[in-house]
Amino acid sequence: MAVLASLALTGLLVALMWHSFFREPPVFTQLGTLGRAAAIVILDNTTQSQYQQSLNRLHERFNVGFALYDANGNLMASAAIQPVPPHLPKNKEGYLHIPLEGPSSITRVDTTRWLLVQSEGMRNTHHLGFLPLLAMIAAAVAICAKPIVRRLTVRLERLKASVDRFGNGDLSTRVVVEGRDEIAAIANSFNLSVARVEELVNGQRALLANASHELRSPLARLRMSVELAGLDASGAQHVEIQKNITELDQLIDEILLASRLDLNDGNALVKHEIDFTALVAEECARTCAELSAEAIQLQGDARLLRRLLRNLLENSARYGGSTITEVSLRKCDANHIRLEVADRGPGIPEQECEKIFTPFYRLPNASEVAGGVGLGLALVKQIAIKHDGTIKCLSREGGGSLFVLTLPIN
Repeated sequence: MAVLASLALTGLLVALMWHSFFREPPVFTQLGTLGRAAAIVILDNTTQSQYQQSLNRLHERFNVGFALYDANGNLMASAAIQPVPPHLPKNKEGYLHIPLEGPSSITRVDTTRWLLVQSEGMRNTHHLGFLPLLAMIAAAVAICAKPIVRRLTVRLERLKASVDRFGNGDLSTRVVVEGRDEIAAIANSFNLSVARVEELVNGQRALLANASHELRSPLARLRMSVELAGLDASGAQHVEIQKNITELDQLIDEILLASRLDLNDGNALVKHEIDFTALVAEECARTCAELSAEAIQLQGDARLLRRLLRNLLENSARYGGSTITEVSLRKCDANHIRLEVADRGPGIPEQECEKIFTPFYRLPNASEVAGGVGLGLALVKQIAIKHDGTIKCLSREGGGSLFVLTLPIN
């Protein structure tokens, strides 16, 4: 409809402009009538003096220019204020517009003579050029089509923004369906697809959370069975079994917590006023990290923030070698705090700094012997996001890695 309306309006404007600027004006009709009448007057003239006298009388009577030409288009006589063409522009009856001369009319007197009648009151009249006319038409189409096209593009921009949010992991995003056109149909299909994907993902998360919860019971029975088996507590076999059970328990705990955070479980996040500096100090003491901190109070979930700190510190201790992990806690402005955890380990390549926060992702050269299941840093990112914060990994000057956590105070 927008295209058809634009074309219809364009056709109307072209018709109006053609009618105003390019149709034969009444002056041409008048000149043609006058030319035919004058041809009758001079039809019987045979000498140069007769031609000139007749043309002078006609010129004085009608105040227009007259010029008589022979069969070859050569000027024979004229009576006009302004100069007339020395040669007939064309050997054909009809209307003529000579630039800078004004509208004219050519009439055939007989087989050997032509009469040119030229209006002397419209000497500087000229037609509107084609390019300005084309520019006016284009401007009219653009002005008329812009509101309609803009209405369509705004809806497309909103659809694109929703697709981008969905691509970034926001499964709750939806598009407002407006109208009944193709864009509305696409928006409706997008909403249905996203709802289906959200349903499937939430089902998968719920299954993972329930499975992780149910694994705790056989794990507890396995631990009890090991204790009742009568194995030497200091023996290598007993130590290895206990180590594997502990790692399995940690994996189940992290999977369960990650699933609850993904499902937006209301019990997974309970904010209250906490002494964040004391929390950081406790975890640093547990891993023998070196702390430099300010006194900071903030709103958050102490249990989740403790897990965040523990995962960061254990990660640095695991991959930082024999060096001491350095922790810094400061206010970066009135509303945000900045926690830095730095080590002197082998460091993380720049292209891997974002990937390490993906669940179960391991660096190409990482070894399972070092421990960890690839969920620790993913949980760190989830907890930071739940607290409206950010976490990023940077290469430390002089070697090693630097994890920077930013959290709002309130």
